[in-house]
Amino acid sequence: MRFQIIFVILATGWGLKSMAVVKHSTETPPAQWTKSLDICHLDDHGRLGLEGIAALSSRELVAYCVTRNSNPNALSSREQTRESDPYQLNALFFDSSDGQLLSTKTWPTRAGTQSDIFPAGDKLFLLVAGDSVSLVDLKTLSTIRTLQIPSSKGGCERRQVIASIDGATFAASQICHVAPVGYVSEIALYSTADFHTIETLKTQGRNYYAVNNDQIIRWSTENKGLTHNLYVYSPEAGETTLHSQYLVSQSLFLSAKEVFCCRDSTWLGVLRLDGHAKAYRDADPKEPDNPKVLADQIFASRSGQRLGALIFHVPWAGAFRWECDVFDHDLLPLLRVAVPVYHHDVTAALSPDDKYLFVLRDDNVSAYSIPQSSNP
Repeated sequence: MRFQIIFVILATGWGLKSMAVVKHSTETPPAQWTKSLDICHLDDHGRLGLEGIAALSSRELVAYCVTRNSNPNALSSREQTRESDPYQLNALFFDSSDGQLLSTKTWPTRAGTQSDIFPAGDKLFLLVAGDSVSLVDLKTLSTIRTLQIPSSKGGCERRQVIASIDGATFAASQICHVAPVGYVSEIALYSTADFHTIETLKTQGRNYYAVNNDQIIRWSTENKGLTHNLYVYSPEAGETTLHSQYLVSQSLFLSAKEVFCCRDSTWLGVLRLDGHAKAYRDADPKEPDNPKVLADQIFASRSGQRLGALIFHVPWAGAFRWECDVFDHDLLPLLRVAVPVYHHDVTAALSPDDKYLFVLRDDNVSAYSIPQSSNP
């Protein structure tokens, strides 16, 4: 494996178009449509508290939640979640343009395991439920193939499945504590087309990952030094080290040449893998009286031309609130949706055609139209 060092300087002024502060309306625009996820509206002891949303195609959106597979009214409020409890992932498929409910489907899953849905092109999606990953046909909702993911071993944290922005590849990663070495992280990368293994990597430390085709990027949130590294791996080039003066808390590939990164409470950035910063934006430019904390949830459209982040407001006065912001590729703001803090579960997704922002708040999903350009 070859190693190459590339230095990335995230400047705070020179040569970055997105550093200019572009003012935009702080008022949330009206939603195109809003739908309630009635099947997910259960009392606390009947619901696992896991929800998600994914834009599967330009026409179709899925919102999902995990609930206990039994009558919640018959359960005691003293009952606790058990690994053996029967749970199910409830998926509701909507028309992206008008919110019409197209179909519903449930799949069995287990407590203590990941339950997620990832797009895989316009006709397929990846279903993560229990200890398996399945490729599912979007039209018929039938399973094409399934891969069993080994259960977490003793001393290991829960295995995490991630997917590339276009769904062409996915990976399963895990962090384990191995005496006397300490923490060891491992990842296995798979092709969605046939589920064959592309690559497996094992590294020391608590590492987190993003994938794009046969590329893997890893980072650690525990580096307390002045220099923080992003490591990019490909079979052809080996592992490349990107040095940054900022600690990265989340990253995702926008393409084979760019990654979208964030540092909670500090900044958003688009980094090029040739060692240059494409765009940079403070989480809260020139608003010292209304500080914000960037949540560890960033997302992007399949084209990589629309970027988003969930931001948590911590004002000196007034109510706490969530804010969902959408930016163009240069991190110029396009849309802002405010969410009152009493909404406990908030997540978002962008449509593949860059037209809509979808926000899941508790048991309601809403669609917002995204302006095509920023208004200075």
